[in-house]
Amino acid sequence: MPAGFTSRVIARSRQAVAGTSFTWHDAPDGGACFPAGTGWIYVSNSEISPGGGASAVRFDADGRVASAYRILSGTNQNCAGGATPWGTWLSCEEVSRGYVYETYPQGGTAAVRRPALGQFKHEAAAAERGARPVPLSGGARPVPPSPGRGTGGGMSERSERVGRLSATAHDGAERSEVTGMSERSEVTA
Repeated sequence: MPAGFTSRVIARSRQAVAGTSFTWHDAPDGGACFPAGTGWIYVSNSEISPGGGASAVRFDADGRVASAYRILSGTNQNCAGGATPWGTWLSCEEVSRGYVYETYPQGGTAAVRRPALGQFKHEAAAAERGARPVPLSGGARPVPPSPGRGTGGGMSERSERVGRLSATAHDGAERSEVTGMSERSEVTA
């Protein structure tokens, strides 16, 4: 460990997070940190099936655990994901016909399934302000037919059923296919 740094264990699977009664999930996987007032929040996926999902640990300004809680339930084998510029966590199901869920590390808002990001075995996702498409690993990415026109933070679901799916073969060669009807999400700036 570099000079000046320290480490400590704050959570172990199937045990209460230090200073809380919240039991930490099995198979922690993809994670990220988010600012939260004067502290921060650490988010982690659970790569088990059934019962994956994601959990969060909130820290105060001094690095003490303030709370821990679930931010996504009822999903399977949530592998990696991706932090968004607007402060949400994209949690990816790494199962056949899996989804990407937009979760809210601050809590208080239910996770939202984002079907426009495809239904396949997802590994991870990345979102960049103003960029499209949302890059997805695991084989495919949706390509909306027009630029994003959202009105606020987060991903805005539209009920239109249009779009093109660009998929990447396992050998690294890219191919594009028209998939018929596929929903579209637009990333807002």
